[in-house]
Amino acid sequence: LWAWRAAWSTGRPRQLLRVLCAGSAGGLTAGFASCEDQTQAERHHERPASKRRPVSMGNRDYIEGIKIWGVGIKEDPVPGEKRGKGVQHLRSNTWMYDLASFIQDHFPQIEVMIKYARTVSAQPGFEGYDFRYFINCSEGLFYRALDEGLQTQYSRDLLLMASWSLMAAAEVNCEPFYDMQHARHSKEERRRMRVEFYRQYLEPEAPFVDDKEDLEMEKVLGSFGLASNRFDLIPALALERLDVHNELCAVKWKKDPGAWLRDGFQISARVDSMQRHYWSIHAKDWSEDHLAHGIWNLMALYHVVVNFPEMSDLTNFRDLREEAARANVPE
Repeated sequence: LWAWRAAWSTGRPRQLLRVLCAGSAGGLTAGFASCEDQTQAERHHERPASKRRPVSMGNRDYIEGIKIWGVGIKEDPVPGEKRGKGVQHLRSNTWMYDLASFIQDHFPQIEVMIKYARTVSAQPGFEGYDFRYFINCSEGLFYRALDEGLQTQYSRDLLLMASWSLMAAAEVNCEPFYDMQHARHSKEERRRMRVEFYRQYLEPEAPFVDDKEDLEMEKVLGSFGLASNRFDLIPALALERLDVHNELCAVKWKKDPGAWLRDGFQISARVDSMQRHYWSIHAKDWSEDHLAHGIWNLMALYHVVVNFPEMSDLTNFRDLREEAARANVPE
């Protein structure tokens, strides 16, 4: 009777039969205990307990310390604000797209520069040579671009290579131009980032392909066709520094920091500014991030000469030389 009542009260009718069977085999009490063990084992088999916990707590880098299935949202540098993450919409999309395509089209030339800079700077006594090499390349390319008044496709290509070279300098630079107290990146992190910069160009994860024109493919793609590009190889730390500079510009020009993207500007005024930033870099002026200033200037110049060519007030000296040469040729 006790076994019957226990079985019905626990809502386990299947257990009732096992209790009776166990009782006939050797006692109701022992049989009930045996059946309870079997029932627990069956429940475990039917609904195994999962050790996977969807929610984890106490992750200090994430909002409220929460991760769901191992994924969380990182806390902002200033909780509730986006300060310190840079401003990306103030980049020139024209410059970004053309720079990515330029890297694809001119990778052999970039690779040669990368190999040379790393080889020389790895020699004893030449530490830091790569930084000065890329800076000087950038400035030299900039002046050559100015020789044609930034009015030709060749001069615009020179401007893109000057941009890439200055960004490369930002990647290999371990002097305190940026983050002087190592609040953003530790010294060890900066060393690793420098190594990674060289690795991604000399041992790219995605190999370069022979970019032959495929007319049939272009026809099918239609308006979705793109120039071959390598956005993944645009120097990442240089972009970070550019974005922080854009964030500071948004603080300085609160009302309309993106006016230059929409309205353009007089080209010669920005050329003046670019030259001052090169001087400041050479003079080791740590008071501002003149590398980021310079990258912004080259980006802005490219954006305006492409989108607002009428704003150019520079002289194409190469044309003047060629005209003079033609005029002096005897008939």
